[in-house]
Amino acid sequence: MAKHLLRSLVLGTLCSALSALAQAPAVYSVTNVATNTTLLAPGTLANVWGTGFGNDAQQVSVQIGGKPAAVIGASSGQMNIQIPVELQPGKSVPVVVDLQGQKSEPFNIDLETYAPGIFTSGGIGWFVRANGSTVSANSPAIPQETLTLYGVGLGPTNPVVPTGTADASPSVVKPDLLVGGQAATVLYSGLVGGTLGWYQVSFTVPAGLAGSSQPVKLRIGGQESNTVSLPVAQFAVFPNGMVNAASSVPAGLPNGDIAQGSMFSIYGQNLGPSTSPALSWPLQCSGGLGGVKVQVTDSAGQTRCAIMLFVGPGQVNAILPSATATGQASLTVTYNGQTSAPQTFNVVQRSVGLLAWNQQGSGPGVIQQYHGPSWAFNNITTSALPGDVGVLWGTGLGPVTGDETQPPVQIDLGAGAEVWVGGQKVLPANVLYQGRSSSAGQDQINFVIPNNPGCYVPVFVKVGNVVSNTVSMSISANGGMCSDALSFSDLDPNYVKAHGLKQGYVSVNWSTMKVPVIGNMVSSSASGTFYGYDWARLSQSHGQFGVSVYGACTVMTFRGDQGSTADPVAPDPLDAGNLTLTGPDSATRAFTSSTKGSYSIASLPYTTSPSGNFTVTGQGGANVGAFTSTLTLPQAFVWSNVDAITQVTRASGVTINWTGGAGMVSIMGMSIIESPQSAGAMFLCLEQASKGAFTVPPAVLLALPVSATSDGVPMGSLMVSDQAAKSSFNPNPPSGLDIGSFSATFATIKTLGYN
Repeated sequence: MAKHLLRSLVLGTLCSALSALAQAPAVYSVTNVATNTTLLAPGTLANVWGTGFGNDAQQVSVQIGGKPAAVIGASSGQMNIQIPVELQPGKSVPVVVDLQGQKSEPFNIDLETYAPGIFTSGGIGWFVRANGSTVSANSPAIPQETLTLYGVGLGPTNPVVPTGTADASPSVVKPDLLVGGQAATVLYSGLVGGTLGWYQVSFTVPAGLAGSSQPVKLRIGGQESNTVSLPVAQFAVFPNGMVNAASSVPAGLPNGDIAQGSMFSIYGQNLGPSTSPALSWPLQCSGGLGGVKVQVTDSAGQTRCAIMLFVGPGQVNAILPSATATGQASLTVTYNGQTSAPQTFNVVQRSVGLLAWNQQGSGPGVIQQYHGPSWAFNNITTSALPGDVGVLWGTGLGPVTGDETQPPVQIDLGAGAEVWVGGQKVLPANVLYQGRSSSAGQDQINFVIPNNPGCYVPVFVKVGNVVSNTVSMSISANGGMCSDALSFSDLDPNYVKAHGLKQGYVSVNWSTMKVPVIGNMVSSSASGTFYGYDWARLSQSHGQFGVSVYGACTVMTFRGDQGSTADPVAPDPLDAGNLTLTGPDSATRAFTSSTKGSYSIASLPYTTSPSGNFTVTGQGGANVGAFTSTLTLPQAFVWSNVDAITQVTRASGVTINWTGGAGMVSIMGMSIIESPQSAGAMFLCLEQASKGAFTVPPAVLLALPVSATSDGVPMGSLMVSDQAAKSSFNPNPPSGLDIGSFSATFATIKTLGYN
C-alpha cells in the first residue's frame, strides 16, 4: 500500500511539474515589425515570437532590460510590443515574458539608436497623399508630389514620448530618404499622434526618375531600412506646376495665381519633344504644338485649349485664354497619346510677373532704357539715367478681347498699375503705358526713371492688392558703370566685363532669437564666404543682398519650409586658405571649411554686448592671397520696440524702431504657407542706422502670405540686424579679389505671424 502511494505521489508531482513547464512562456526571437529583421531600437514596434504567451494582452507582460514594454496584442505564439523608449542602446539586453507569474528564460537582443523600417503591402510601401489617398500601381506618385510614408524605428523625439503613449512628436534627427537612388527632400519626420510607435516621414518625390517602380529606403545613424517600391508616373504635370511664366512665384502665395490672358509655364515630366517647333501666326491652340495639347477647364465648367508658345520634355509655355473664368481651374497636357492627371490652379483677372535675366523671376530685370532715340538693356555696366524712359517686360496685366492666336493689338489696359522703384512709388503721370506689347501674351510698362541711384535698385509693380515679383535695375547720374556704398564703386566696366568680379566677406555675428514658450535663444558665431563671377553670371546675379540702396526693400520667394532664397545664379567658390579670428580676449580660433569658399566658427564665447577689437587673418590659399582686417565694435544696437510687435498686419505696414548701432540696418521678414504646398516669401529692407526707424510699407508686405501655424506657433519671423562695423581687407584688396571686407552683425529675431 505504501509502495503504491509513493508511486502516486511521484507521478503526481512529475505531472504537475510537466504541466507548469508546458505553461511557461518561451521566447525564440524578436523582430522589427516593418523589416522582419533583428534590427531593433528603443521605442521600436517589435514582434516577439515563441510559445506560451496566452491569448490575452492584459494577462501577459514583457520586461526588456528590466523596464516594462507596452504589449499591444498577444496570441499563443506571437506578441506585438513597443520596446521601452526609456532604454539605452546596448548589447545582450534581456527580454523576459511573464504570463500570470510564469516567466520565460531571458532572451537577449541588441538595441541600436535607430532601427528604421517602412511598412509595406505587397512590396509597395505605405505612401499616402495629403488628401488621404494611397499610392498604388493604378494611382502612381507624381514627381514633385508631397507624400507621407509610415514606418518605425526613427529614434529619439523632442519632446520624448513615454512608452505606451501615442502622442505626436518631431524627430530629433531627420532621416535621409532615397528614391531611385536620388535623395528626396524630407519635409518632416516624427511620431504619429494616436498610433503607438508609428513614425511618419513627409517628403517630395524627386523629378527625373526613370522607370515606373522606384526603390525607396531610409537611412539614419548608419542604419538602413528595408527597401520598398514606389510606383511613379512617367508622364505627369507636377503638382502646383503651373506658374506665371515671368515671375515663377509658387502657387499659393499672394502673387502666385495665373492671370487671364497671361503667359504661364507648366512644369512636369516627359511633357513634350526635345525641340520646340518654330512659331508662326496664327498661334496653335486646338491643334497643339509639337504634338502637345493643353486643355483648361475653368470654374464655370468651360473647357478651352491653351495657346501654345513652347514645348519641351520638362516645360510647356502657353497663354491662358482671356475668357477663362476666374476661380479654381484644372489643366491636362496630352502628348504621344497620353493625357496627364488633372492639376488645379487659381485664375485671377490680374497678377503681374516681371521678367528677369535669370529666368526665375529674381535679380536684375529685363528692362529696356531709352535715352532719346537710342535704347539699351539695363545692367550694372549700362546704368539708366534718371529722367530717361524705362520699359518693364512681363505678363499678367489682364485680359484682352479678340483672337489671341493672332498678333496682339497694343492697347493700354488701364490696370491702374503702380510702379515702385527704390522704395518710392513712381508718380502716376510718369507711368506712360501699361498694356500688351507686340508679342503674344507679353505686357510692357513704360515709366520715367526716378533719381534713385544704385547698382541693385529694387523694382516691382502693384495692381490692386497684388504685388509682382521684385527685380532690380541699375541707375546712375552719369549712366555707365553703377556705384553705391553697399555693393561696389569705382570699378572699370571694361575690366568687369572682361574679368568678372571676385569677392570675399567675413563676419562675426551675434543673434538673439525670441521664440514663444521657449524664450530667448542667444548665440554668437563667425562666417566667411569667398566667390567669383564671370560677366555672364554677374549680370544676372542678385548682388550681395539683392538690394543696394537705403530706404528700399526686395522680396524673394521660395519653395519648402526652410526659407532658402539662395541666388539661382551660382558663383565659383574661391579657396582663401586657413582663416583665424582673434577676439578681445586675445584667444585665436580657427575657422572650419567643409566646402570650398565657405568658412565658419559655429560658436563663440563672447556675450551679446562685446567690446574691444576683433581681427581676422587669412593665410592665403589657391585663389586668394593673405590678408588681415581689424574691427572696433561701436555702441550696442537695440531693437527698441521688439516686444510691442506681436504680429504683422500686412495691409498696415510695420514700423521698426532702434537705438544705437552704426552703419547699415537690415530688416528681414519671412512667412510660410503649408497649403497647397510648402512655400513662402521673404523681404529684406536696408536703412542707415542713424535714421533710428523704418516702416516696411504695405506694398512690400502684401507680397508675403498669411502665415501658417505649426503646433500653434506661427510660421513667420521678423529679424532686425545692424552691420555695426565694416573694415576693408588689408591689403585692399588682397591678390585674387576685387572686393573684400570684415564686418560685425548684431541681430534680433522674433517668431510671429503675418495676417
